Amino acid sequence: MFPLDGMPKPAQYIAEVLPLTHFNRIIRNIMLRGAEIDFLSTDMLALIGFAFVALSIAILRFNKRLD
Repeated sequence: MFPLDGMPKPAQYIAEVLPLTHFNRIIRNIMLRGAEIDFLSTDMLALIGFAFVALSIAILRFNKRLD
């Protein structure tokens, strides 16, 4: 795991778009700091957003015929 602060700004913006970044942040805060759920709300909302977008795309692309 690389700290985002040491990365160039374009790499930080790309990392914020990846779901694994938010997941790692949540796990690290829970395991190392014992963070509460309200502290993790922004990363959890990001992961829920990623899941919603991915599920929506999957539903729209799913075609099943009962012929």
